[in-house]
Amino acid sequence: MKIPIQSSYLVLFGGQSPYRDETWTFGGGDYSLPVELASFNVRQENDGIILEWITESEIENLGFIIERKYIKNPEWKEIASYRTHPELQGQGSVTYRTEYQFVDNLVQTGTTYQYRLADVSYDGVVKYHGIVKIIVKSYDEMVLPGQFLLKSAYPNPFNPITNISYILSEDSDISLIIVDISGRSVKQLVYETKYSKGNYSVNWDGTNDNGIKLSSGIYFVVMKANAMTTSQKIVLLR
Repeated sequence: MKIPIQSSYLVLFGGQSPYRDETWTFGGGDYSLPVELASFNVRQENDGIILEWITESEIENLGFIIERKYIKNPEWKEIASYRTHPELQGQGSVTYRTEYQFVDNLVQTGTTYQYRLADVSYDGVVKYHGIVKIIVKSYDEMVLPGQFLLKSAYPNPFNPITNISYILSEDSDISLIIVDISGRSVKQLVYETKYSKGNYSVNWDGTNDNGIKLSSGIYFVVMKANAMTTSQKIVLLR
C-alpha cells in the first residue's frame, strides 16, 4: 500500500506529475511504486554533466540506475547503478525529501546526450522516469565576456599531483590558492598576477607553502579573477 505523502510537485504542476513513468516488473505480485520524484534536472559544469534529482518520499527503494544515449548510438546504455556507485543507493522507506547528484565526466564536446533515471524496489520493480537532454558545450562557449572558467581538477581524488586549469575571457588579475576544510590558506599557486586572455593550467603536488606534504583530506581550490570568485572541492589521498 502506498503511503499518502503530499509532494511539492503536486502543487507545482497542478496536481499532475510532469514525468511519464513506465514500470518493469521482474516476478509477480502487487507492488507499490517506491519513489515519489519531485524533479530531475541536468546541467553542465566545467567538463562534466551533472544530474540532480529530488525525491519527496521513498518506499522500499534499493537505489537508482542512470542510463544514457546519443545520436551515434541510439540504444540506452547503463552508465551508473546503486550496485557500483554508493551515491545512487536509495533511502529504503522514508517520508522526507532527499536530494541526489551524479556527475558524468565521460562526455564529448558538441554531442547531444539523453539521460533517463530508474529506481529499483526491494522486489525488483524497475521504474523509469522522464528523459532529460543536454548539448555539451566547449569551454569557449561556456565562458562569457568578462567571466572566467575554473575547470575540474584532474585527477580528483589525486595522489601525488593534480592539474588545475582555467580559462580567462579577458585580461584579469588572478589569485589561485588552496585552502583546507577549516578555511586556512595552505598553498598559494598564483598570487595576484596579471594574466592575458587565454587558457592556463598549474599543478599542485599536495604540499603547503613550506614544501611540507599535507595529510589526506578535503581541500578547496579558490580562484579570484578581478571581482569574481569561484571554488571547487578536491580530495588528496595518501
